[in-house]
Amino acid sequence: MALLALAGCDNQESTGVPVPPPPPPVIAARAPVADKAGTEEIVVTGAQRGEPEQGKYLAITQSYSLSLPASAVEAVQNRHLETCAKLGCLVLESSLDHGYANRITARTSVRISPQEVAALVADLTAPPARVTSHSTATEDMTTTVLDTDKRLESKTALRDRLTALMHGPTHMSVSDLVAAERELANAQGEIESLTAQRDYLRRQTEMVRIDVDYNGEAAVAGDTDLTPISSALKGFGRTMVRAAASLIATIAGLLPWLPLILLAGWVLRHPLRRLLRR
Repeated sequence: MALLALAGCDNQESTGVPVPPPPPPVIAARAPVADKAGTEEIVVTGAQRGEPEQGKYLAITQSYSLSLPASAVEAVQNRHLETCAKLGCLVLESSLDHGYANRITARTSVRISPQEVAALVADLTAPPARVTSHSTATEDMTTTVLDTDKRLESKTALRDRLTALMHGPTHMSVSDLVAAERELANAQGEIESLTAQRDYLRRQTEMVRIDVDYNGEAAVAGDTDLTPISSALKGFGRTMVRAAASLIATIAGLLPWLPLILLAGWVLRHPLRRLLRR
């Protein structure tokens, strides 16, 4: 190094051209950090937006519990299902239960792409529904997905090798050919099973599951539950029909005995008159 420096000095003196200074050292850039008095920046991850993180396979489930008038539960659920169909989501479950005293509850479970989650949630939280609880659960399925892909790749390679062996120029005995066909059939069956499992896992990780519970509220006036009155008014017609049906059934049951009743009255009219005179 000393010799090179001397040679450089000699070269500079001989040529008269100044040697450019060495470049400054490279300093790695750092992200700005807020001081202690500054406000901490909140980073919203992709999982919170319903999007999987880069390089990971996450199964995200969002749960909503809605409270709304009992009379509006069925209409609101149907509206949400229509919105879901427009957004291209997959309906996993949909149920409606008319409970005791006009209590109505419902449940809907769907899978939807992360890009459409915001639109569906906006419709879920629109009036008359009121969100009483909301939670998000994330399950890391990276290991399961990668393991399934590895097994599928291995079985596909085995199938290709067996196919090439059976159709190759090498002559195979009958027993070897039967064994190869059996192994090929087993490999093909496992490939189909692993393909279905992989597709199911991809749906779980590429789409967001949203569970919605609908809780119908009874009509109240102050602290008084008006559900019995509402049920009685709605059941007035049914009560009248049932009473008329009971009367008709009673008349129909007595009609065959009417001649005997009249005969007994005619026979007993004189004794009854004498008894009443006494």
